[in-house]
Amino acid sequence: MIAGPNGAGKSTLLQVLDGKRRPSGGMVRLGTGARPSIFAQQQNRLGQGRVIDVIWNKYPRMTELEVRSHLAKLGFRGETVFKPCEALSGGELARLRFAEIVLERPNLLFLDEPTNHLDIYTRENLTEALMAYTGTLLLVTHDRHLMNSLACPILYLEDGKATIYPSYDALMGRSAPAPAVQKAAEPAKTGYGREQRRRRAELRAKIKGLRGRDGSLRCTRRWSWTTRSTPRRCTTTPTCCARRATS
Repeated sequence: MIAGPNGAGKSTLLQVLDGKRRPSGGMVRLGTGARPSIFAQQQNRLGQGRVIDVIWNKYPRMTELEVRSHLAKLGFRGETVFKPCEALSGGELARLRFAEIVLERPNLLFLDEPTNHLDIYTRENLTEALMAYTGTLLLVTHDRHLMNSLACPILYLEDGKATIYPSYDALMGRSAPAPAVQKAAEPAKTGYGREQRRRRAELRAKIKGLRGRDGSLRCTRRWSWTTRSTPRRCTTTPTCCARRATS
């Protein structure tokens, strides 16, 4: 995760890493088998037709029902799928890009300010999806809730310097940063962030399933007690049973 004040170079660094910009020195090369997807901060859809055409042109084998069902999951329902892309708002453009990313099935995500222009409900869904994501995630954001929920190390850029903080709490407290050499010497902890996101997503899903419409906890069918269908056999001796009957 990359954070820092405006103008610190966060988006520029991300564009260098995803291949849109040339580095001033050295080179950037993705690993073999990487399938990246990029979410740019500014979405440009000029000349791409309608919302449904964006998906259908990239995946022509999908039927109209499949395309519309997929778009409905991202909030495009009814006649909105025939809306021209030039007339979409910032939030709608972001949701349309997320609809593409889901079909791309990437194992490497470059996200530049993905929560901009999104409403609270969509932000919550995006946070849960990123927490459950098991691939590699490189994210630029100012969203404090998102940074705290993902529990990823944070690269903080400021005044031309880069500092790594192990967590959002460490960034807020400006505690001792984790040196890059120490991180490289601990390969066993490389998957901690992804595992943490997955566990938090499972816990949030369970809690959501236990809450009713009024927000109170309730019992669902997932949590049911099984009863014994046949009577339990007596394993004691007849003498013991007779003593219990007379006592």
